Amino acid sequence: MILGPTLILYGMYTVYLLVRPEAARRVLWALVLFTGFAAGVLLSCPMETVHGTAIPVGKDVFGALPRILAAAGSGVAAIVIIGGALVSAWRFLRNPGLPDHGRLAGANGLIALGTLVLSSGGVVQGLVGHDEAFALSLAVGVTIIYSGFVLASGRVRESPNSHGEWSNSSSPSDATPIEEHERPPGGSSN
Repeated sequence: MILGPTLILYGMYTVYLLVRPEAARRVLWALVLFTGFAAGVLLSCPMETVHGTAIPVGKDVFGALPRILAAAGSGVAAIVIIGGALVSAWRFLRNPGLPDHGRLAGANGLIALGTLVLSSGGVVQGLVGHDEAFALSLAVGVTIIYSGFVLASGRVRESPNSHGEWSNSSSPSDATPIEEHERPPGGSSN
């Protein structure tokens, strides 16, 4: 249930990235209506008492309608995110004139793969009810998505002779480590 709203928000963000603003606003209002309906269903549905120490599966606590709405909301959002990431990856791949087109296509591919892993974890947990498999799929999926975000950000690891290690001298041979410049007067290193 926690993953669904997050996927829905990312899915809405993907819609705003890929379609005209007028169409995105219509999708947003449909999402607001769906969310209001789903919240009303969730607040008014009877729940079964939870026994034991294990995290309960949705089918042990909720009736069919709340589970169907959760599956529909997160499923549609996952499809939108995966589709949007694949469309973006394809756009970057087919346009080699864009700077870093390969890196950005790969980043979008990682985001699509991570979302697929997250979605499959929810399906596995819903079918077999193993919390460990679900937790592992969440960790792996989020790691893959984060890798896609890092790759898309374009941060490149600096070489050892870059800004962080040497002072701003013209050549490494006469450069001194920055630590010597940062010592307080009197030569003390404290």
